[in-house]
Amino acid sequence: KASQVQQCRAMFYYAASLPPTDKKARQGAHLKVIENINLEIEGDKLSDIERVELLKVKSEALNNTGFILLGLRLPSESIVFFNEAIELNELPEINDQKGVGIANGGLGDAYMALGDFDLAEKSYNTNLNISTRDGDLQGICRMNSMLGEICLKREKDQAEPIASIFDSAFQYYEASLAAALEQKNSVGTIFALAGLIEVGLSSNRPEMFEYVFK
Repeated sequence: KASQVQQCRAMFYYAASLPPTDKKARQGAHLKVIENINLEIEGDKLSDIERVELLKVKSEALNNTGFILLGLRLPSESIVFFNEAIELNELPEINDQKGVGIANGGLGDAYMALGDFDLAEKSYNTNLNISTRDGDLQGICRMNSMLGEICLKREKDQAEPIASIFDSAFQYYEASLAAALEQKNSVGTIFALAGLIEVGLSSNRPEMFEYVFK
């Protein structure tokens, strides 16, 4: 006796519960969820409330599919799903900024994989702004570390070392470290410290290692 909305959400939960190692099965299950939702919406038998609820489920499935495609090393294909998730979550009747932030985090990863640091930076900053506003420490930690990584990658393309780029990288990793420590996130802490060590090595600043050791 479950409604169509309940059935579609149940299908989504099933797809999300599949083992992360079985990426193909996860991809197929998520695509099936999206297909079913599209058919329900095209059928035009839904109330406005049911339609909005299905679009919310679809946006989650789109974001998950984008990350699955990243895991399959298909960043160009993942961009399509992340952009559609953003489009849905920005609809006035949905207005899910967390969903927008998640999709932008995925977009940043996709653009990083493609070597487009400008678009990656833009997407990560969008996520960081949303995470900061919502007090999402995990998002703040990861986005700052990724922005620090972009700084280091850009610096390597320079003929001569540029102090301002290292300063920016340090600030990002320091902010990431602060968020990780507040969250008691050991993985985020290690990632931020590794970034700070890389800044010290690349910039030849011995004092950086003192900071990290402390």
